[in-house]
Amino acid sequence: MRSALILVAGLAIVSAFQVLPGRAQERQPVEVTYPYCWNKSFFNTNNNCGFTSLAQCERYRAGGGGYCSENPLYRGPVRATGAGRKRY
Repeated sequence: MRSALILVAGLAIVSAFQVLPGRAQERQPVEVTYPYCWNKSFFNTNNNCGFTSLAQCERYRAGGGGYCSENPLYRGPVRATGAGRKRY
């Protein structure tokens, strides 16, 4: 009986840690890193936004049709703000 009680208490503790959010489990914002997208058609949402240049996208498009466009979610390179640096 005592071992069953210890088992239930152990399961309760493990379950509590799985339910409680921790700092390591916080969602990070998704960073869009590629500026160009290949689109199969105007009405299709199946886009491939994995191109670093328009020329790269055009080479891919030549094999399967569709069109290339700028990625509307692309924000450009992330720059350091310098907030942690001391200025004298």
